[in-house]
Amino acid sequence: MDYQEAMAYIGMIQRTLGSDYSLRDVKELAARMGRPDRNLNVIHVAGTNGKGSVSHDIANILLASGYTVGRYLSPTIFDYREKIQYGGRTKKGDGFQWISEEETAACLTAIRTQCEAMREEGYGQPTAFEMETVMAFCMFAQWKVDVAVIEAGLGGRLDATNIVEHPLQCIFTSISMDHTAFLGNGIAEIAKEKYGIIKHGTQVISLEQEPLKPLLLSVCQKEKAEVSFVDPAQIQQRKSDLEQQSFLFQGNRYTIAQCGIYQAENAALAITSACRLSRMGFDRITQAAIREGLMKSRWKGRFDIVSRNPFLLLDGAHNPDAAKCLRQSLEAYFPTVHFLFIIGVFRDKDYRNIIAQLLPIASGIYTVTAPGARGLDSRQLKKTIQDMLACSGKDSNLTDCHRTELSRRIFACDSMQEALERALLQKSGEKTVVCGSLSILGEVYEYLDQGKGKQAEESRKKNEDWNKSI
Repeated sequence: MDYQEAMAYIGMIQRTLGSDYSLRDVKELAARMGRPDRNLNVIHVAGTNGKGSVSHDIANILLASGYTVGRYLSPTIFDYREKIQYGGRTKKGDGFQWISEEETAACLTAIRTQCEAMREEGYGQPTAFEMETVMAFCMFAQWKVDVAVIEAGLGGRLDATNIVEHPLQCIFTSISMDHTAFLGNGIAEIAKEKYGIIKHGTQVISLEQEPLKPLLLSVCQKEKAEVSFVDPAQIQQRKSDLEQQSFLFQGNRYTIAQCGIYQAENAALAITSACRLSRMGFDRITQAAIREGLMKSRWKGRFDIVSRNPFLLLDGAHNPDAAKCLRQSLEAYFPTVHFLFIIGVFRDKDYRNIIAQLLPIASGIYTVTAPGARGLDSRQLKKTIQDMLACSGKDSNLTDCHRTELSRRIFACDSMQEALERALLQKSGEKTVVCGSLSILGEVYEYLDQGKGKQAEESRKKNEDWNKSI
């Protein structure tokens, strides 16, 4: 297959097969491809929110330390190939680059051949995510990376990435309610699924969440795994503005380029991971390399201010906990401001509670339809918001005046371009925030890159430094 044929093939698998929560077929596929995962040093990252930021921080620290790095992530914002990345010396210098179209086509062709053989022998057809996971391990082995940083997809225990048998580290970001139809209806059930990636003797690093701590300690004791907790209270003397933020952690001061008050916790997890790796023999990791890596680690789609005048901020915020973190950050940076939101969501997400988190700081909402079959229609989303406003009582943190005014400013848009043009051309000078799903953000970056957002000031280009690392 060439690249276009490979994309048509994987797209067909995605549309017709969906998801599978069993490791049987992906293990068989990996075995037929030579079990490339067994030849890799793997850092396995799981959690509800923050996986991408923590993984990006760790990868940049390793890169700054002189190691080559493989990154496997989901979901992507810009391009299919974004999910598999190589970090190291490239033609453009030190940085990250996506898997090439030629590599994608060649690897998926080999995987397709094995999948067809599996079906003939009575195995199931591996899902698109299972195929992509094996492709990532194959490419990392081919590139001979020093470390592969792998993000779990859904949950952990039965996630395709959990074919890894002996990870260097398992890292857990914040865990909250999401994907309840598959992972369980309680936070403990969800955490148990995510803790399923822990293997015997694994080094575990986790954000400390007091209600879940006994469960994690029990799992680690059973697996004879050493665990280190990152307590958010250990992060002190925080200072932040819209350019960067700094904090004191374990006696050292660090500065990160990523905005969003919650990013300090993600950085602390990455710092702890790096320090533990240094003691494991990765002795090129120094405090200087950690600081350099963190300053270069700017992750798009996470509290990303892409324009100052007019103000435009992008954040995935695809579940209630992420929406709560977004609201807390907005309130911290702009304590008296109400925002014009552009929101698109997936119909299988808890979008009512996402909206509920944002209503208290909303001055208006433009709804858009998120791409794909899972996307909730913008008009249905508009009606949901209007119904929520109509039914909200005194316990909703909305004054009668705010509720009445906001209900007049809920509009359904036919496209992201329409929503952006309405928002960026309005004369009130309101600050605009796009959120609800990472899947809608690529259209915004494309809109700005094509020059349609001419009102965006030149300072937006400062954020383009991130692109130099790809």
